[in-house]
Amino acid sequence: SAIQFFGAVFKESQSLVYLKVAQAAFIQLSETTFIHLHQLSLDWHLQKKLGEVIRSMDRGIAACDTLMKYLFLWLVPALAECLVVCIIFATYFDYVPLAFCVFYFVWVYIVWTILVTLWRKKFRKAV
Repeated sequence: SAIQFFGAVFKESQSLVYLKVAQAAFIQLSETTFIHLHQLSLDWHLQKKLGEVIRSMDRGIAACDTLMKYLFLWLVPALAECLVVCIIFATYFDYVPLAFCVFYFVWVYIVWTILVTLWRKKFRKAV
């Protein structure tokens, strides 16, 4: 029960830290983009459809946010946990083959997931 509580507290604190970092990065990226757009020539602004450019930039920023959220809130902690479990199997239980087996099959699962996702992506683009 205490472990679940501290696990939930850790996840919430992790989300709060990420939120602060994400907001700071969003502000910095927005300011840089705003300054860059204002430094472009009037001719560029008259020839381009600025609404489409801004919409594309918003989508890119949202995609980066999603990528960072998945990477730092889920993927990196899961890989670190897998590594810790493998180290525990190798040292505490003194059973190195099990540690290698766990690490190998997690790695195979990651590679398989990526390959299947890329394979499915071809069919989604075709539709």
